[in-house]
Amino acid sequence: KELQSSPEVFVSCFGVLIDTKVIKFNIDKVQLKAIELRENYITMTYGKGQKNETMRIFHETTSAQEMIRIAETFRYETGVIPVLVDDK
Repeated sequence: KELQSSPEVFVSCFGVLIDTKVIKFNIDKVQLKAIELRENYITMTYGKGQKNETMRIFHETTSAQEMIRIAETFRYETGVIPVLVDDK
């Protein structure tokens, strides 16, 4: 499901806030399962058991050094080790 506007997005170890929608991790068995960091967007996979949802959050292009910093922050905050994908 794609949103038409550019909502504010906040990500933490507790979940994701997209405008007024909250996706809570580690509540009701919803787990953050995977994170992919790409040059222009972040893909997060989450869900219960075998039922997964994927969300894509677009962002401005960042340097490789900044991507590594973001990956380390995700790893520290969530325990999930992000995959850095180079689309070049």
